[in-house]
Amino acid sequence: MKENKILFIAYLYPPVAGVGLPGVQRTVRFIRYLNRAEKYVLTLRTDLYPEYFSLDNKVSLPINRETIIRTGSADIFKVLLKGKNFFRSLLKRDKISDLPDTESKQNDLPEEKSDAVEKSRFTRIKDMISDLLTFPDYAYSWIVPAVYEGIKAVRTYEIDVIVATGMPWSSLMIAYFIKLFTGKKLVVDFRDPWVGNPYHDEKSVLEKGLKKTCESLVVHKADLIIANTDALKEQMDARYPELKARIMVLPNGYDAEDFKDIPETRLPQEKFVISHAGFLYLKRDPVSVLKAIEIIKEKYPDFSSVIQFHHIGNINLDYDVEKYCRKKGIQENVILAGQMGHKKCLGYLAASDVLLIIQPGTKSQIPSKLYEYIYLDKPVLAVTEKDSALGRLLATYRFGEAFEPDEHEEIAAFLCKLAENKRKKETITASYSHKEKFDARRIISEFEERLNRL
Repeated sequence: MKENKILFIAYLYPPVAGVGLPGVQRTVRFIRYLNRAEKYVLTLRTDLYPEYFSLDNKVSLPINRETIIRTGSADIFKVLLKGKNFFRSLLKRDKISDLPDTESKQNDLPEEKSDAVEKSRFTRIKDMISDLLTFPDYAYSWIVPAVYEGIKAVRTYEIDVIVATGMPWSSLMIAYFIKLFTGKKLVVDFRDPWVGNPYHDEKSVLEKGLKKTCESLVVHKADLIIANTDALKEQMDARYPELKARIMVLPNGYDAEDFKDIPETRLPQEKFVISHAGFLYLKRDPVSVLKAIEIIKEKYPDFSSVIQFHHIGNINLDYDVEKYCRKKGIQENVILAGQMGHKKCLGYLAASDVLLIIQPGTKSQIPSKLYEYIYLDKPVLAVTEKDSALGRLLATYRFGEAFEPDEHEEIAAFLCKLAENKRKKETITASYSHKEKFDARRIISEFEERLNRL
């Protein structure tokens, strides 16, 4: 069988780590375990990644004989801003001579209300233009150079299939345009919902409409559409019933390679440690666990100084977690460990007693960290709705316990029960008999079979 030549469109690629790691891992696993293919990766130059992405991913490149094509960016929005500032500076030079006399200006002044209306109208127009120029996301400036380099790569290397993963959704738009110009087969991989994502605020009606239009254009042009959860596939089936046969599910899964040579971490054995890894923002708020700890301090004195919540990663919430803990008297029970490298983080999780997932307010998303948690055979506590994609997965495969965000008493009782088990047995583990289903090797093998049928 002839090997497919595949061009991957991936804004995020090593050495990107930190908040960009889940996106990087998805592409890396495609590259690592697709063996019957010649692989090319179109990605951004490392010096152009936004500052909030750390670049400490120690994966050795190339991963599996792939050719990496790094491109520049073209930020039209910044160019226009510079132009605006330039013209503003020119106008300022003649500001005094251009001003009308005071009497004339007094007569020409509009009413305050009209002025406010005019300013509001101007702001709306300005925001609309800004939304258009920076659509669909933070990677917008990569689109033009990547389309150009992508078309060139397709022709130079005689590419058969284009595979794009999002978010960022700019990657999918790039793949769409390359498909338009080359006619090659297109696979689009949705790691999150593009339309109706509760973790991404829509700034305007215009942006909401553009998302729907662009998603529709992309999926109708695609030869294969991948959703990373069953719930996301169900949503897309409902939105595009005519495309059901083209949509398949490929969960994120775990990669055993990631767990090789993880450093040993020593945590206090006399403590019962609940650890959470990842970015805390918007709905991903630890307040349910913090309130459970408050209840433990009040109602379960035997465990009040034993139970600790450890957070690994950055925080961008609308309140200060440290101040909240001091105010509630639980500062000794909460450890903010900060951001750390992936290997070190895995070692930290392996040394913890219970692993926490916070995923309320979304029906279709399952954080990729879940699969790393189950690989470690650790008890999992999830703060999520029981009818969500995450809640349903936990119940189906018995991968952990799901609690609604307001079930503070129940979370407290669950933690104390496990802490008591640790006292009796010294260590607590779980045994997940179905976890092999989520091995990255198995998942990519399924994808390869489907790819060969295109």
